[in-house]
Amino acid sequence: MSGRVETSVIVCTRDRPDSCRATVARLIESLPPNAELVVVDQSRDASTGDVLAAIPGFETATFIRSRRRGLSDARNQGAEAASGALLLFTDDDCLPDPGWAEAWSESFASSREVGIGFGQVSCAPFDPTKGYTAGFNTRDGLHGVELFQLGAGQVGMGANMALRKDVWQELGGFDEGLGAGTRFPAGEDADFAYRALKAGYSIRHLSAARVWHYGYRHGAGASHLMRGYVVGIAAMYAKHARCGDLVAVRLLVAETGHHVAGVARRLISRTRPLGLIGLLYFLRGIGSAWASPVDTQRRLYGSKDAAHAS
Repeated sequence: MSGRVETSVIVCTRDRPDSCRATVARLIESLPPNAELVVVDQSRDASTGDVLAAIPGFETATFIRSRRRGLSDARNQGAEAASGALLLFTDDDCLPDPGWAEAWSESFASSREVGIGFGQVSCAPFDPTKGYTAGFNTRDGLHGVELFQLGAGQVGMGANMALRKDVWQELGGFDEGLGAGTRFPAGEDADFAYRALKAGYSIRHLSAARVWHYGYRHGAGASHLMRGYVVGIAAMYAKHARCGDLVAVRLLVAETGHHVAGVARRLISRTRPLGLIGLLYFLRGIGSAWASPVDTQRRLYGSKDAAHAS
C-alpha cells in the first residue's frame, strides 16, 4: 500500500484461523493501492494471529488483538483504527470477488446521500437438505424504509457492508448490545441501516460488489444461528419502538404477525417444522429487549448488555 488511504477493509474474527487465513489472503492479493486492511482478532488464543502473520504481505495490514467479545465491538474497534473515509466489512468466512473494493468505492463516490450499502452475498455450494448457508440477493439501487417493510432479511448482510466513516461517527458506531457474542446475537447491521435512514441517509444495494460465503451450518448449528437471528431482529425493532419510533412499532408488529401467520399456515397444512420455536424466540427477544437499558437519545443499548466477556 502506498499513498493516501481512501478505503479501509475491516475483517473481524474469532477462533477461525483457517477460514480467516483464506479471507485475508484473498484481500491482500486483490485490494487496490489506496486501500488498507484492518483485522480485529477476538480469538481465545494466539493461533489466528500466528496463521495470519505467515501470509506474504500481511505485515502491511493493521492487526488488533482484542480481549473483548462481540462482533459490534470488534467492528467499532476496526472502524476507529481505520484511516479511510470509506469502510468496507466482510466476514472471516467470505471470499470477495476481484474488484469488490473498487466497485464499492465507485458507488459511494457517485452519491453523498448514501450512508450505508449492502452487496451480493452468494453461497458456496452446499446440500440444503443437510444444512444452511446464509446469503443475500440485492435489489440494486437506492432504498429507504421499504426494505424493512419487506422484512428485515431484505435489508442486507454485514458480511458485505459498506459505510462512510463520518456516518459511523455521526451515529455513534454499531450498537454493541447487538450482534454475535452478545445476548442479542444478530441485527446489528440492520440496526445501523435503520439508524442511518432515520438520520436522512439512503441504503444502497450493489450486486456488482459480491462476496462468496462459506459459512455452512448443519444440524444444531443451523438451528442455533436462526434462533439467534430472530432474537436479534426482535431486539433491534423493540429498541427503536421503546424510543417512541412509530415506524419501528409498526415494523415490530408486522414482523411478529409474519411469524404468527407462518405458524398458522403450517398448522393448517400440517407442514413441519411449524416455526413455533422461531416465534417463541422472537417473543423472547422482545421481552428481553424491553427489560434492557436503552440510551434513547443515541438509540443504543446500555453497555452492560454488550456481553464483552473475555
